[in-house]
Amino acid sequence: MDASRAATLDDMFMLLNPRDVSLSPSGSRALFSASKTFREKGKQIESGIFVVDVKERKVVRRIWREGHRLFSPCFRSDSAVVYADASDEGMFLVIEDTEKGLAEEVRFRGEIESVLCSGGEVFLIGRPEDVEKKRREKEGDDAYFFEEEEVGRRLYRYVAGTGFVEVGRGLNIWEASLSGGEVYAVASDCPHEWCWYSSKLYRLDGDEWRMAYNPGWRQIAMPAAWPGGVAFVESLWSDRGVTAGDILVLDRSSGKVRNVTEGSGGSHSSPVWGKQGELFCVSQYEDEFALEQVLPERRVIWKSHGTVLPAFAPSVSLVSGKFAFAFETHSEPPEVYVLERGRLTRVSEINSALRGLQEIRCEKVEWEGEDGLSIYGLLRYRERSDPLIVLVHGGPTSSSKDTFLDMSRLYISRGFSVFLPNYRGSTGKGREYAEANLGDMGGMDFRDIVRGVEKVLSMGFADREHVYITGGSYGGFMTAWAVTQTDMFRAAVGLFGISDWVSFHGVSNLPLWDRIHYNQDPYEFDRFVKFSPLYHAARVKTPVLLMHGVEDPYVPVGQYMQFYRALREMGKEVRLLLFPREGHGFREKEHRKREFEETVEWFKSHS
Repeated sequence: MDASRAATLDDMFMLLNPRDVSLSPSGSRALFSASKTFREKGKQIESGIFVVDVKERKVVRRIWREGHRLFSPCFRSDSAVVYADASDEGMFLVIEDTEKGLAEEVRFRGEIESVLCSGGEVFLIGRPEDVEKKRREKEGDDAYFFEEEEVGRRLYRYVAGTGFVEVGRGLNIWEASLSGGEVYAVASDCPHEWCWYSSKLYRLDGDEWRMAYNPGWRQIAMPAAWPGGVAFVESLWSDRGVTAGDILVLDRSSGKVRNVTEGSGGSHSSPVWGKQGELFCVSQYEDEFALEQVLPERRVIWKSHGTVLPAFAPSVSLVSGKFAFAFETHSEPPEVYVLERGRLTRVSEINSALRGLQEIRCEKVEWEGEDGLSIYGLLRYRERSDPLIVLVHGGPTSSSKDTFLDMSRLYISRGFSVFLPNYRGSTGKGREYAEANLGDMGGMDFRDIVRGVEKVLSMGFADREHVYITGGSYGGFMTAWAVTQTDMFRAAVGLFGISDWVSFHGVSNLPLWDRIHYNQDPYEFDRFVKFSPLYHAARVKTPVLLMHGVEDPYVPVGQYMQFYRALREMGKEVRLLLFPREGHGFREKEHRKREFEETVEWFKSHS
């Protein structure tokens, strides 16, 4: 491959994203799933399962079925793997012996969310089919009462010859962990997506769930059970599945909860237990990731620039002193690695065809907020004189990371530099930093971004006449908000963002999220109006391109429709591009192409 070749969209479509990494009981094999970055029109994103021989560093079994999404794999034994299979034919639990080539497929009447293996037993979290509702729909009666008929997620044990037996009763199960007969779950009283924000930690006592811990206004995730209790992650979060914060440990005998990473200055995830009761986790410290031991003492086992995957909820597997995880950097594509006795070894080659793309510089930038708070971000560039795109991440409780192939690299291939600010409210600097924009989304976090841009310009990058802004979700809100508050951006491209927090609260499927993050009853209207771009539309001078998925349940399409309507009727330069069949983010291959090309053209036409 030509080392001077810039990245293209075709490279993005070649990329496979590994996740769900686990080691076999003996540690001799690693297992993971890997998914494409796109889907064809009317289809789902395909993903497959890979089994790797750790010593030989080669794939011994690749399971990929056209049109199928194979996900959430785990080892039942060294040779037996279990995973979920979703296709047009339905959802199946698959138990496969990779040595004998035998497979058992069991249909689950409903939707599987995750598969768990524990001590040779197989469990799954799934949403059962609503038989009565399907009967009514078949007869033509498809009317339903809003937020009254949704079926909850349940924890099931798979019993050969019997099928799926529910474990516990009465709660909606988001996540679960089992170890030595102990069963813990992150669960809520109601099944709606917004109910996740009020989840609590429960322990199974016989057939009943008993509440073990209430996090209050914070959220919890990633439970890791062990015979003495359970470890889990806690913080203020904006999205289910985007989780990094502090590691807390519940002692079963005393019932006491202890924060074992308090004040560390990092964001932690994926607690895993060692055989002697040691507790380990993945940690993010700004642009570096680490594997750490946090009990019985704190020590760093490994640390590097780059990103442990999945980027928004990094995870690690531990067996007999071996750690396995997926990892990438701005110069190395994502692969699976094993760390043993301080030696890091790459054991997969699923993205080897992408090695050798043109090197892109990635530097950490640090500056002070208006109140003196230390802020950080990343600057990716080829030439210092290139025009600058400010790419604002979503969440807000997330962060832009040191990754190999994303939209920033593609923008650079078209002649731009990219600045990725990790404003207050981002992960990577500890829970206090992640919660620093509570009640103030659009306030100091926005000013952090502006001061970050000023810092980059003062370093000799771009010039003031060629600075642009874009972002999706919360980044889409921030883009819309920015053009109502400053004229520093030559043009803006907003993606599926919020324009009116009041109407958002009424139509989103996440109405508890904004209530928690603004720390206010939305019907007091104060902050919900104050930080809504719609009410400040008359100030906009920046040319604005908006894009939105028609079927977005999180940020419904009306958010950008009303912002577009206001700007257009006020005589502003604005366009709105709508994508059918798309939800929160664009996944169809042709839509991703259109999003990218329209963004580049909008910025270049306003140079």
